[in-house]
Amino acid sequence: MKQYIMVIDEGTTGTRAIIFDDNFQPIAQSYDEFIQYTPNENMVEHDAMEIYEKSVRMCQNALEKASLSSSDIRCIGITNQRNTALLWDKKTGEPLYHALVWQDSRMGEASNAIRESEFFDELLEVSGKNVTPHLDVLFLKWFLDNVEGARKSRKRRGDFWYD
Repeated sequence: MKQYIMVIDEGTTGTRAIIFDDNFQPIAQSYDEFIQYTPNENMVEHDAMEIYEKSVRMCQNALEKASLSSSDIRCIGITNQRNTALLWDKKTGEPLYHALVWQDSRMGEASNAIRESEFFDELLEVSGKNVTPHLDVLFLKWFLDNVEGARKSRKRRGDFWYD
């Protein structure tokens, strides 16, 4: 039985599912855009459930176009939006808020404050990562400070939150 590879590309503006044959030639694909929410000029958000639902639908569409079933797929590769961040409720599996997209700069002032601080050079040397407004930890801070329920089951020990 011939086997195929499926790739799911979660882009900035939409979801694409592509099916490749054993020679890595594309045999079917499906694409659909999702809504870009911009509550302010420096904010870009996505609805995580919309992305999930479109991902499932695009995979189903690609399989139908190729006249294949899920059992014909050998493996699935996924690429995503890099620094887009999201918090899920671990009990319900529902997102607590929209995903904050890598283009979002709502944490610009916080990233500037870190870059201007006395410990920034050491942080950069140790981590190798520059501090930008879309840094995941800054998005996490925004979620914890602004989203109802984000701190709900968290306990604090010193400077750290844990379950």
